Amino acid sequence: MYYDEEKFKQCNFSGSVITRLYVSSGYTLTIGGDFADDKICKQFCFQFQHICEDVSSAENIKILENISIEKTGESYEVTLNDLAFCCDTIHMSLEKYKGFSYRNMYDTDEYRKSIEEIMYAEDEKYFREEKEYELPDGYSVNYKSYVDDYENENGTLITRASLLKCSLKKSGNIIYECYENSHMSKPFSEFIYHSNGHRYYSFKVNLYGISYIDVDTLEVYNYIPEGYEHDYSQLCGESFIITDIHYDKESNLIAYGGCYWAGPYYVMVGDFSNPLDFNPHLIRLYNIFDIYEDEEIYLDDVDFIEWKNGRLYIKCYYESFTKEKSISIEELKNMINKLIKGEK
Repeated sequence: MYYDEEKFKQCNFSGSVITRLYVSSGYTLTIGGDFADDKICKQFCFQFQHICEDVSSAENIKILENISIEKTGESYEVTLNDLAFCCDTIHMSLEKYKGFSYRNMYDTDEYRKSIEEIMYAEDEKYFREEKEYELPDGYSVNYKSYVDDYENENGTLITRASLLKCSLKKSGNIIYECYENSHMSKPFSEFIYHSNGHRYYSFKVNLYGISYIDVDTLEVYNYIPEGYEHDYSQLCGESFIITDIHYDKESNLIAYGGCYWAGPYYVMVGDFSNPLDFNPHLIRLYNIFDIYEDEEIYLDDVDFIEWKNGRLYIKCYYESFTKEKSISIEELKNMINKLIKGEK
């Protein structure tokens, strides 16, 4: 988020230990650290952009003794300890925790509030379009799109609210409805025929996470991870954006294709023994095949190929060629178990 003077003045940055510091081309400074004493947030991060002075000496800052930010016209005058400089833009983030949080945000007051705030958009004056997609076994899914937006004085389109009403149908009759607060999800077109004998349909209520409905019982499980460290005023931080799903009935493992931050694309694998209470810990295959054998050739993207003969096969896209690789189900299960236990 952009610099918020009111939030800035509510924080005591004095004595904070610097844990992140990057100087890019002398014109952008990213600095973050742990609060010495703050009851709401654990850490902070600033990014100062379009700096006029050389700020390479910022790399010497270990403890933030003082910080001041003053708006002067269209720019900011910033002081970090003894370092003073001007910049045009400031991004500020006050974060509640470090790393990644698996906390499910779906059934929380914060999530319910975020949905309630945009429900007004379900109105004919905000209606945009309606689409219906065929599913297996006589089912279909219907999407109605509602958007409240306007064009500001600079000609930029600003969205106040964006809402999708999703309806699962059997032989044309609605059997389940939900809302999604993102227009970026592509509907899934297949059922998962699970080893427990039930059929499951995957869908989304948010850009992040995944939901499943038992087509036979209409029981539903929704999961939205709290995600990577992010500003405390936001519902979620970044997490893996699922675009395609591949279940292996023999092992009860599931492979998700998708990305973080719009790329690169790769595959995540998890345990899917219990679809209506699945474990959210996922193995990132990108890390396993990052470098091509012994050469300094780095991986660009990863695509799912198939589950076959006790192994998962993927296609790796390197700088100038592609390579098919595989990993055993036994290895994947061991890695997932270690991840759940917090082991390396």
